[in-house]
Amino acid sequence: MKIKLEFTELDPEQAMSLIAFATGQNTGENKPSVPALQISAGEPDKPSAVSATEEKPAKRKAAKKDVTLEEVRAAMLAKVKEGKKEAVQGLIAKRDAAKLTEIDAEEYPTLLEELEAV
Repeated sequence: MKIKLEFTELDPEQAMSLIAFATGQNTGENKPSVPALQISAGEPDKPSAVSATEEKPAKRKAAKKDVTLEEVRAAMLAKVKEGKKEAVQGLIAKRDAAKLTEIDAEEYPTLLEELEAV
């Protein structure tokens, strides 16, 4: 028997807690805090699926959208044209990079927010 676990919108700690609980390795008396747990049986030749989702608190920021290299590059160019070249270079250097392409794509949303604040 195969079991497929699918987690959406869980942080790593919650996911590990849920896995430990599901496999009987939870040493604590508390059950994992996952508000909605859905278990669905798969087709005979496919494994069952378990998915867990958690409602977001109202104060939590909206999920950051995917930001592309081109979007960040355009925002940087606009700031340079506004005469803020040193600020742009500072944001790149802050990430231990010499140029934009050396910055990890996961940092693009934050970088774009910082650029807009400049």
